[in-house]
Amino acid sequence: MPLRRNNPSRARLFCKATKVIFLYHLFCFKPMTELIACLSSGKGTWMEVNSIIRAEEWGKIFLVTNDFGRQNYKPVKEAELIVLDAGDSLSNSIEKIKKALDGKINGLEVALNISSGDGKEHTALLSALMQLGIGFRLVAFSENKIIEL
Repeated sequence: MPLRRNNPSRARLFCKATKVIFLYHLFCFKPMTELIACLSSGKGTWMEVNSIIRAEEWGKIFLVTNDFGRQNYKPVKEAELIVLDAGDSLSNSIEKIKKALDGKINGLEVALNISSGDGKEHTALLSALMQLGIGFRLVAFSENKIIEL
């Protein structure tokens, strides 16, 4: 049977196929999320961060740390360290984080873990994410899996 340009049954079939592909990508295809985690002082908190890193295939991993973390932390997967200086002002820390993340986040949101670190680091990180317009989901590691808070 020759193909006709204005074949309504072929057009309907094409529309159905397009809808199926769209729904598949919407519900089944999950691009890898980026992980941003504080990695600073705090007894036992590095183990939780390592567990989160190991538990998922992340698109990119960013770790906000201090000089101690830069010198002593051994990453379990490839990660970009954002090193903050304890003597910096809050606004300088925010700018440093924004500069390090700007243009490197692919999706609309990231997975965020702040179980390590202190209030100043948390404030700078949250402020930088909001100023960049990046949404976040708080995540933690519990019962051998990542949970969303």
